[in-house]
Amino acid sequence: MDQARELVERLRRAGGPSQDVAVPLGSFMRGLALGALVGAAIAGSTIWNRRQQRLARPAADPGRDALAAASGAQDDRIPSQ
Repeated sequence: MDQARELVERLRRAGGPSQDVAVPLGSFMRGLALGALVGAAIAGSTIWNRRQQRLARPAADPGRDALAAASGAQDDRIPSQ
């Protein structure tokens, strides 16, 4: 917390376009924490969705994959580019 407070104070002293607007440290920390939580929720949701999609796909058939590789056929599960 002390490092965050020191960083905010250095940013305030540095000035910039919003030098005349003072944001209380508590408000800044609350916004920072809220942003971190929203970011974590989005990342977790993305990871969960990808995992569910991977689990919903049918298991690969080793015989089919070997036959396709031997014949030079493309795998229809992988979109060509």
